[in-house]
Amino acid sequence: MLISPRKIGPLRQRGQRWREVGATVMAGAGDAWHLARGPESYPEEVEASWVFMRENGVPDDLTAGLAETILEMYAHSRGESEGAPMPTPDPDAVPDLGEWYPAPLRMSAVGVTPLVDGDAIALGGVRVEAVSTPGHTPGSTCFWEPESKTLFTGDHVIPGIFSNPSLYFERNDPAKRIRSTAAYIESVEKLRAFPVERVAAGHKRQSEPLPRMIERILHHHNRRLERFAASIDSTPRTLYELAEQSYARLIRRDLWYVMGEVTGLVDVLEDAGRVVREREGDVVRVRLAT
Repeated sequence: MLISPRKIGPLRQRGQRWREVGATVMAGAGDAWHLARGPESYPEEVEASWVFMRENGVPDDLTAGLAETILEMYAHSRGESEGAPMPTPDPDAVPDLGEWYPAPLRMSAVGVTPLVDGDAIALGGVRVEAVSTPGHTPGSTCFWEPESKTLFTGDHVIPGIFSNPSLYFERNDPAKRIRSTAAYIESVEKLRAFPVERVAAGHKRQSEPLPRMIERILHHHNRRLERFAASIDSTPRTLYELAEQSYARLIRRDLWYVMGEVTGLVDVLEDAGRVVREREGDVVRVRLAT
């Protein structure tokens, strides 16, 4: 059995093996649709991201750069050497990632069983319960083993590392963006209800109790939120302009992550009634609420 998030890494590392042995593939409901479609889903996701980036002020030369970055990522995931020739991306076309998609990840013929909150899974003599924790990905899922009071958190809660919710869209529809950061905060709070004695994360060993980890995550988020909120005033600005203002050193190097961060922070501020989004033509801008 393979239980995977909507991430290339775990599938690239283990995908060929589960295909060989015919293992059951499971994923959180928010990720299962994308994983089941495999390479067909990613060009659509890129296109949805481009639509969102452009309406939030990202210059065309950077959206073209995003395509190049994704092509390079897939080339490296195939194990090609650095500097290997790649097609020149067309900023007006969605790249065909099919030929770049690693063979073990071609999942179109393989079913993926969606997991929902509370689903029980028997692993040998051990029973674990799925805990839906959307945020890092839409289908992010933790697993609770009540006998040993162990919570398997994957990338949702990681000792000493802060997970990064980013840009995702429901079934790759640019009009249905998922509010990842707000969902992530709610999912972190949700874990307080479990009497956890041991955290088994996807990275690093547990170094402090789960309640302390939760407090550290929320404190980190609130500090970044308030720092970012202080940069917004009554002048309407695009998300890209706000990102340039707050993350000038990172915006061109890590466009995807920075825009995901800024988008999520604005979502939380909007939910609290502190900012408003305004559309003018094809562009969306943000200002302080009056």
